[in-house]
Amino acid sequence: MMQLLYSRRAKLLLRTLHTFASCAWVGGVSAVMIILNNDRRTINGDELFAFNSAITTIDDMLIGPAAALSLLSGALLCLTSKWGFFKHGWVIMKWIGTLVAIYVGIAYLNPWMRDLAHFSDILRDDVTQSIDYQQLFHKGIVAVSLQIAALVLLVIVSIFKPDLELLTGEHDGLQHLVPLDTPPKAIRLRARIAANARRSLDANQSP
Repeated sequence: MMQLLYSRRAKLLLRTLHTFASCAWVGGVSAVMIILNNDRRTINGDELFAFNSAITTIDDMLIGPAAALSLLSGALLCLTSKWGFFKHGWVIMKWIGTLVAIYVGIAYLNPWMRDLAHFSDILRDDVTQSIDYQQLFHKGIVAVSLQIAALVLLVIVSIFKPDLELLTGEHDGLQHLVPLDTPPKAIRLRARIAANARRSLDANQSP
């Protein structure tokens, strides 16, 4: 089983699944934001209930599975690739961001969206007069906006792979000379070799 996971085709499949899951997750949360904005444009209780029911469906059928698939495929990629779980700052950043986004979705967004659908189902045309509904609605807008920002940041981190320990230090001058995926140990070794070479050159040139 492990040999299969470490094969090149398996890694390509995992990357494909991870990319697909990430796109679905971002798209699902973006769709929720669009529908929430439609809530503001209607005072019809039936339409409002339909919008909020659509949000819960998107959350259950798209966002939840996409987040789970993103987490699982990401874990398998870390397990079967040279990146590892804790070798690079950008990987740690992605893990923290992913777990926080999933926690916020489970603990806050999902219950809030279900409550919005519940209120609009019971109150219908009177729902816009409900203070509880308005508070939930504005909480949902803020939370969804923050989650979209977090997911976009995770995508940016995945693309640029900013390694925190390479942002400062003795090997800053080497960053533009080595590929982005070079292991930190290799970069540190190159930095020490370069420093020793400079010292030897200076010693030979001194009178």
